[in-house]
Amino acid sequence: MGFSANVNYSQGTGSNSNSAQIILFFDSDPTNNDFKYPIRQMWYNKTNSNLWILEEYDTTSGYPQAVWQQIATSLENVTEYALLVGGADNTISSLASVGTSGQVLTSNGAAAFPTWESNTSFTQIVIQTFTSNGTYTPTSGMKYCIVEVQGGGGGGAGSPSTSSSEVGAGGGGGGGGYGKNVFSAATIGSSQAVTVGSGGAGGVGNAAGSSGNTSSLGSLISAGGGSGGGNAGAAAVTQANGGVGGNGGGAVAVIGGSGGSSFGCVVGASAAINGGIGGLSFLGSSSNSVGTTSGSTQGNGNAGKNYGGGGGGAISITGGTTATGGAGAGGIIIITEFVAS
Repeated sequence: MGFSANVNYSQGTGSNSNSAQIILFFDSDPTNNDFKYPIRQMWYNKTNSNLWILEEYDTTSGYPQAVWQQIATSLENVTEYALLVGGADNTISSLASVGTSGQVLTSNGAAAFPTWESNTSFTQIVIQTFTSNGTYTPTSGMKYCIVEVQGGGGGGAGSPSTSSSEVGAGGGGGGGGYGKNVFSAATIGSSQAVTVGSGGAGGVGNAAGSSGNTSSLGSLISAGGGSGGGNAGAAAVTQANGGVGGNGGGAVAVIGGSGGSSFGCVVGASAAINGGIGGLSFLGSSSNSVGTTSGSTQGNGNAGKNYGGGGGGAISITGGTTATGGAGAGGIIIITEFVAS
């Protein structure tokens, strides 16, 4: 009796069969002489619990030889309800754990078995906002959070009293710096101290504005306050510089905008003057400038706008009295939490 290649033979009849067979149970592993079975036949060794499958016939030697592939080792040690996975040696075994309710199967790469891990899908987004000092306590289940810190704006400079031939004007305060970063729950810990930088006070009379203060979350991230606007005194022609913006921090660091310079002059019987505008911040706009060519002899600077905007400089026209610069706007801390239940 001859055998043909690529033909499935069934035991007893020798006719071909293309259907999968039931698992056969024996007390030994198969050999290449065990060829009287159809392709895909399963062979289970009751002695060592190995499982085999007939892949093909090899007839290169002139007579058929069965090519069996071992697909599982010691199946009797498979964990009940556990998933079966293929190993590096083409064997099948079960995962060590069946996992727990709600866990998901997670790949560990091509060279390792997958594992059951907690479901980290986010089910809720919570925003905590701080405009004053306090303590940040994470929401239960928080996995990651985005922290934004905005420093306080600098105060605008004041303006001095002036004679009939003098003017005075203060520079605008600088905008507060901004910072942004992502932190894990492990990095945050149980809580972190919150420091929200207040805005700098405006200068009174011939005085520079005060700097804004730093906002921070513990020692993890911070953003500096803007500098106060400069003053130049009373003169026929005067000019004062604005304060510089505060430094940012974190992965996204934005330096606050510088305050505007002031300028004033007396030409004959006329005078023109403008106080410096407050500097921009990432979360706050600049204050409007104060300017005049007639009318009131002085004007206080405008306050900075939330959050972290610099205050505007004050002005004193000819024969004016002292004026006060605008206060810088306070900072803010915004924490956006990603929570998994």
